[in-house]
Amino acid sequence: MMMMSAKNKFKAIGDIISIIIHEIHLFMGFIKRFLKN
Repeated sequence: MMMMSAKNKFKAIGDIISIIIHEIHLFMGFIKRFLKN
């Protein structure tokens, strides 16, 4: 039981990190486009 909950927590953290990285990529792309104009 403990192992499963730890695994689920790890997966949730991984999902959150991937979402944050995706958001940062979008934000950086927006800044680059903004600086070009």
